[in-house]
Amino acid sequence: MNKQLFTFLSLVLLFFCLVCNRSPSQPEEKINNPRNYTWTVDTLAYPGSFQTQMRCIWGSSAKDVYVVGHNDGGSGKMYRYTGDGMWHHINLPKIGHWFDLSAVYGFAENDVWTVGYSRELITRDSTGRGVYENRSLIFHYDGVQWNEVDLPEWGNMLESIWGSAPDDIWAGGINGTLFHYNGSFWEKDSLPKPIPETHVFFYNMVSITGNFDITYLLQHAPFDNSGSRYYFYKNSYNSWTLIDSTLYTTRRGIWLSPNDELYTIGSGGVYRRNNSYWENILGNFKALGINGTENDIFVVGYSGLINEKIYHFNGTDWWQYENISIQGAELLDIWTDGREVFIVGYLGNNSIILHGK
Repeated sequence: MNKQLFTFLSLVLLFFCLVCNRSPSQPEEKINNPRNYTWTVDTLAYPGSFQTQMRCIWGSSAKDVYVVGHNDGGSGKMYRYTGDGMWHHINLPKIGHWFDLSAVYGFAENDVWTVGYSRELITRDSTGRGVYENRSLIFHYDGVQWNEVDLPEWGNMLESIWGSAPDDIWAGGINGTLFHYNGSFWEKDSLPKPIPETHVFFYNMVSITGNFDITYLLQHAPFDNSGSRYYFYKNSYNSWTLIDSTLYTTRRGIWLSPNDELYTIGSGGVYRRNNSYWENILGNFKALGINGTENDIFVVGYSGLINEKIYHFNGTDWWQYENISIQGAELLDIWTDGREVFIVGYLGNNSIILHGK
């Protein structure tokens, strides 16, 4: 056999080997299609505790994911996933009489924040019983340890935290509590009140999102008599302005996608901002969490007697995961890096984590 013929036959053989080794189910294709993810479920139940309920999830990568929430033992709980298939309980510094955690957010493995509140003993009454007060609480992780942040002013329970960068972070909560971090220190901020204070008994900063130029904030204002209103603000050039309000319909949160589309979620499902109004794009369930990349968005929640709902948007259509059935689960929050997805929720008195990849 001459040398040229041998080379040609060798190339043909190599081509067929490569073709035979490719199959529609190989990992690369699976990664590119979240609708083919394989799912696992973990249960979080703190030893000796009647109730362990995690509320919020965030990760710097699929091998560095945090969940935070409530524990009936009197202290907020935090768990961390490091890619080894286990969720590890994090021991945080003991603060006040007891404390609770509401949200977690960060920028890297060595730059993570969590917020909530601590219950502080103020004084004792004539019978010796303690008089307590709830105060804003922020912890920061620097890659070595968690430390409580020294806030300059008193504030109430914090419910949300978000930042465009390590030197531009917002934390908001109950009774109009709002803090901003500029990279060096935290300072208290406030929003312009759209209606007289006598018409409502408190303002809650429910959710915060944005990009490097604009920050959006969702505020909840219940009325004295009945019902409530949700206000949408934006901050640009260090000034808050009211952009819209919604009456009665419950809103859980807001989220700005990487391609700058603004979404809100709640009892009416999912709404997307379309110029000057909110367009309902996914309804008939209670949407509680939303996260994703530009054309890879997940929404979680529940409907009816707590029947879990998970939806995926690929840039073209919404698709429901009907092959995942965890009867009685209430799915609350979600985080994804575009390759793997983590969902946190309640199942009875304990928490569950759904992991898809």
